[in-house]
Amino acid sequence: MGMSPTPPARRLRLGLPRRVFSQVLLMQVAIAAGVAVLATGLFLAPLSDQLDDQAMRRALSIAQTTAAQPQIAEDLTDTPATAGGPVQREAERIRTATKAEYIVVMDRRGVRWSHPTPSEIGRLVSTDPGKALAGHDVMQIDSGTLGRTARGKVPLRDSDGKVVGAVSVGIAYDSVRARLLHAIPGLFAYA
Repeated sequence: MGMSPTPPARRLRLGLPRRVFSQVLLMQVAIAAGVAVLATGLFLAPLSDQLDDQAMRRALSIAQTTAAQPQIAEDLTDTPATAGGPVQREAERIRTATKAEYIVVMDRRGVRWSHPTPSEIGRLVSTDPGKALAGHDVMQIDSGTLGRTARGKVPLRDSDGKVVGAVSVGIAYDSVRARLLHAIPGLFAYA
């Protein structure tokens, strides 16, 4: 008895014709790609929410730190709203140090005492400050004169605890989205 001959190459593919084999392979690749896209999407949604939340919390933290400085509330009540005034100088110092898009200090009427564009000082704010002026902290994603930002708004209180204005801080929303877009290749690789 001799050994049986080696089966032809066609038979190593389970007897499937070349065209059917290619179609099955393409279907498997399509399914794997679909699963990778689906997995990436499932990771992307919570990541987007997490980045938004982090940006809003950072903005709120900067606003709280700014509002906690008693000199700002004192200057708000004792000096005029001018581009060279002490409120503007202090807000710009903090904005530069924290790399926030803006820090706007406003009085109870919603008039700006600070703004990165000095010509906006003395004008009404572009978004509703009602909740912050009523004594509540606010976190949101919104659009204003400087574009779409992650925002934190807090009441500004004098030494007696009376609300004399509010502080609004914005972080550029594009920077939040840029971080998300930067993470996509890693998510695809993981998926």
